[in-house]
Amino acid sequence: MKGILRTIFVAVCLVLFASAYGCAVHSAANQPSEKDTSLLSIGTPRAMIIAEFGAPINTEIRDGKKTDIFSFIQGYSTLNKSGRAFFHGAADVFTAGLWELVAGSVEGAYNGEKLSFQVTYDEKDLVKEILPLNKEARKELPTSVQLNKKFNKERTTVLPLNKEAKKEISKSSKEISNLKTTSASLEKSLERVKSEKTAAILATKQAATKAQAIKTKDQRAIITSHLYKWVKAWENQNTNLYLSFYSKNFKDPKRSRSKWEAKRRRSLKNASNVSIEISDIRSSKLDNVITMLFTQRYKAKNISDLGEKELIWEKEGKNWKIIKETWQPSF
Repeated sequence: MKGILRTIFVAVCLVLFASAYGCAVHSAANQPSEKDTSLLSIGTPRAMIIAEFGAPINTEIRDGKKTDIFSFIQGYSTLNKSGRAFFHGAADVFTAGLWELVAGSVEGAYNGEKLSFQVTYDEKDLVKEILPLNKEARKELPTSVQLNKKFNKERTTVLPLNKEAKKEISKSSKEISNLKTTSASLEKSLERVKSEKTAAILATKQAATKAQAIKTKDQRAIITSHLYKWVKAWENQNTNLYLSFYSKNFKDPKRSRSKWEAKRRRSLKNASNVSIEISDIRSSKLDNVITMLFTQRYKAKNISDLGEKELIWEKEGKNWKIIKETWQPSF
């Protein structure tokens, strides 16, 4: 009952988690698209800038020059999004859906980076100066702009922003910081889950190997017990019990099953003072077949021999039967 309740609880958690974060594959495929920051170059028309990055959050005219402030999410290329979506899909299949426990939050941490720029135009509304307003924005600027001495060394002031723009930039910086912290925490959790899964798989394999070894040992003990009962039935000349140890599929290399059985019945009936000793018992197992080798010393009235005997036993249903018997005398 506890196991059923635990299973139901885990299933409900998975549903709630998936509802909160959504399918990782869907999230990856629908992340923000990558903006073309190469347009942030001297001489680009203002119309092209607005078409690519959207309407500015603030526009002012200072000293007869128009200045815009843009703030947007820099997303990911189509190849990047497709690659992440494919990875999440494969991980979902490999972990039977358990990947969604962390994938949704991990994907949530990849919502792109907030970039903010101040762009000043000339009298023809062509870009004259570009100033990044946060660290992420500086990384995105084209190399030609980054190398501009006036931009990198002489430009030291930023036009005052209105309250809304300041709040937007401050909020974006905090969100990025929180997302990075969440991402690092989730990556550690994922590594822990992988480690625990590997340990569980190893423990399962070790348990299976140990169980198989115990089973094989038990089977060999059963065959050894059957071997001594076989010897005892032979010594006591209990023909029916002796023959019951042999499979109906038993094959003698020199004669048919029926002729072999008739010969064994005559031999047991006519023998007297039978004594059998076995020693140096060895065994090997392959699937449902166990091979036993041992030294056999047979004594009866006027007969005595010593040699190596091989008995091959095969499991038939719940019982083990002899399917082959060979004898090699010692000289």
